[in-house]
Amino acid sequence: MIFIFIASMLAFYVAMQSATSRNRRTNIIFVSLVFNLAFIFFEQLYLEHELLRSFHFSDPSNYYEEVRKLSFQNLLDFVGSDEYKSNQFYYIINWIYESWTPNSTIVAVMLKLTNCMLFYTAFILATNNEIKNDAIDAAILLHPYLTMLLIRNVRDAYIIFFLVLFVCLIQGERLKGGLKWACIISTIGFMAIIRPFFTGIMGIIALNNGVPKKIKKIIIFPLFIGSMIFVYINFSEITTKLFSAVFSTFSVHEGFDEERNSIVTDLIEGNGAGFGFWLSTVKRIGVGVPVFLFTPNPISYTIKYAKENINGIWGIYTELDNIIIIIGAVINYLFVYPILMREFVAAEKINKVYLFIAIFMGISYIIFQLGITDTRIKYTFLFFALLSIRGKKPRFGLNEIQNIKYLAASIALMIGLSLV
Repeated sequence: MIFIFIASMLAFYVAMQSATSRNRRTNIIFVSLVFNLAFIFFEQLYLEHELLRSFHFSDPSNYYEEVRKLSFQNLLDFVGSDEYKSNQFYYIINWIYESWTPNSTIVAVMLKLTNCMLFYTAFILATNNEIKNDAIDAAILLHPYLTMLLIRNVRDAYIIFFLVLFVCLIQGERLKGGLKWACIISTIGFMAIIRPFFTGIMGIIALNNGVPKKIKKIIIFPLFIGSMIFVYINFSEITTKLFSAVFSTFSVHEGFDEERNSIVTDLIEGNGAGFGFWLSTVKRIGVGVPVFLFTPNPISYTIKYAKENINGIWGIYTELDNIIIIIGAVINYLFVYPILMREFVAAEKINKVYLFIAIFMGISYIIFQLGITDTRIKYTFLFFALLSIRGKKPRFGLNEIQNIKYLAASIALMIGLSLV
C-alpha cells in the first residue's frame, strides 16, 4: 500500500514541479486540491458517524468487502473468475490496502487520497503544454462531479490517469523509438486490467497517431484480414454476446427479456427481426442520446430525490451525494453546456484524440446503457470533452451577447427536458 500511495504522491509532486517551472498559473489547481482533500475528510466523518460505514453504498463497498481477509491465493482465485474479470485491478488495489491495515477508515481515506493524486497528476500532464484557459480549468477542476469521483472508492481516477498518460506518450516528442512504444504498450496493458473497455480505443489511437504511414499501410491489411478470420471462427459466440448485451440493456425498460433469445436466434440465423424491431431500436438509441448528455436534470432529479429520499436515490447515493449531484447538474446547464455548445460550433483547434475518447465513451454508453450511467462516468466524458477544446483561446463570459445566447439555449433545454 505504501508503495502505491508514495508513487501517486511522487507523480503529483513531479507534475506540479513541471507546471510551476513552465510558469503555469497553479492557483486553480491548488484551490481545487485543497477543497477536495478537505471534503474527503469531512465526508469520511459523515459516513462514519451518520451512516456507520467507511465506504459508500454499492460498488465502493463491494470493492473492499469482497476481498477483505482473503489470502493471496484466494484473491487470485477470486479475480480469476469470469464474474470479476472486468474489475480485477481495483479489487487487487483494495486488497493491497486492506492487507496493510484492517482499519477500514484508514483504508478508505488512503484510497481516496491516491485518487486525488492520480487525477491532479493527469490534469497537469494533459494541460502542461497548453495555453492558459481559466474557463475550461474551472469547469474541470471545480466541478462537483469531480468531487463525487474522488470521494468514492472507485477506479475512475486510474482510468483518467492512464488514458491521459497514454495520449501524452502518443503525442509527445520526449520519448522516441522502442522506449516510447514500450511505455505506450505498458499503459494499454494496465488499462486491460483496469477497464478493458478502453483498450480498443487506445489501440485505434495508437494505430492512427503513433504508427508511421508506411508501417500503417503494411500492417493495416493483415490486421483487417486477421480480424475477419477471428470474427468468422467465433461468429456465433461473438454475435450472441453482442446482441444479448444490447437486448439485455433494452429489456431494462421495455420488457424484452422474454423476446431476447428468440430475436438473437433469428439474427444469427439470418432471418432478421423485422423492420418494426429495427425502427424501435433506433428510437431507443435516440432516447439514449439526451439521457447520456443531459441527465441528471437538476429540476427532475430534485423532484425525484424529494420523493425517494431513502438512503439516497436507489439506495446508492447518500443525502450528501445527492446534494452534490444536484449542484453539479445546475453547473452543467449554467456553465459547462454553454461552453461546449459555443466551442464546438466554432470547431477550431480541437484536440482530436481527447474528443475521440469522449465521443467513443458517449456512443458506447448510449448504445449499451441507453445513456444511463453514474455521474462519475459522465464526469470522465465531460473531462475529455472539455480537454479537447482547452487549447482554444478562452472567450466565454456574459459580456458578449453570443455567450448569453448559448446560456439561454442551455436553460431552455433544462426546462424543456424536465417537462418530458
